Amino acid sequence: MINYGGVINLQLNNLPSGNYKTRLLNSFGQVVLIKIITHAVGNAIEKIALSKQIAKGIYNLEIINPDNGRTKISVVYQ
Repeated sequence: MINYGGVINLQLNNLPSGNYKTRLLNSFGQVVLIKIITHAVGNAIEKIALSKQIAKGIYNLEIINPDNGRTKISVVYQ
């Protein structure tokens, strides 16, 4: 995942189909963005656009998959 110009490119590889919920959390644990991704079987790159109101800094992107498993990824927004 790379953040260029306010866009997070989330690469989904070999994941089962279904709805994936993404939450972007600031350093205080506050949710600043939520996006639901509907993923088909296979590989895809999902673009998550960040609002101009989101401050530069380090965030955690939490991905909740259809079976409620969670993955957290650190994102640096410059």
